[in-house]
Amino acid sequence: MSLTKIDCHFFRGSTVSADRSGFVALNPHALPGSLVMAGASAVRASLGSHVAFKLALEHFTEGLIEYFSTYQKQNLLVGNSAEVIAAPAEISLEALEHAFKSANNSVYSFGHKLAAGGRLSAALMGVVVEDNLIAAGRVGPGNIYLIRQGEIFPFFEGGAELEESEHENLVGSQSVISVELASVPAEQEDTILMLSRALDDSKKGELSRLMRELEPWSPDSRYGQDRPIDRNPCAETAQLLFPEAQDLAFAMMAVIGPNTIYLKEAV
Repeated sequence: MSLTKIDCHFFRGSTVSADRSGFVALNPHALPGSLVMAGASAVRASLGSHVAFKLALEHFTEGLIEYFSTYQKQNLLVGNSAEVIAAPAEISLEALEHAFKSANNSVYSFGHKLAAGGRLSAALMGVVVEDNLIAAGRVGPGNIYLIRQGEIFPFFEGGAELEESEHENLVGSQSVISVELASVPAEQEDTILMLSRALDDSKKGELSRLMRELEPWSPDSRYGQDRPIDRNPCAETAQLLFPEAQDLAFAMMAVIGPNTIYLKEAV
């Protein structure tokens, strides 16, 4: 069985300018069932932080593409031999780690060129869906959630607010940063929700209720019932979760479609 369909939806608050946050989604292999998405935001109102998140997002994306390109070349060299380079989970997590390192090196180096070392910093999160596996990484506030059959599973602990000590572990804040990483096997109808602002327990319960209404597998679903074709469930969810959604830096949602059996797998 293979995952072949992933729907992506995005949202940024109406009062948040492109100078304060950004996000990207791409398919690095141009293959069904693969996805990379990332979001970054300024953690301060300063010009330096605005520059930092743009650099972080750009070099995070370049780092992922570079890693996957190198890995594909290694596969071509290995060919049909029995050698196994790495397990899928290791590949995705290593790709994320490489991308975060690339982002941090870029922001940190640029800050020191401007004699602003440590003051150029940003929050950054990323997700890789590859080989039926979901891998997630985070530096800074916010969180990523797996919604499976109405249940909410945060990938990381905390993240609701940026504590003073956490200012020391932002992209660009120091030469080496700590990246939180996690992975889980993907299942059909999984939903991945990335929020620049993490949810407290009451919001998680509210999200669970919303997902039962939005998910097509749920008996309570309103999916397809007089809803516009161009509907954006990510925007709907963010606006229902946060009364002040207009100030939300970004929200990203990926919905994994049903499994597909290819003929070559069945014969």
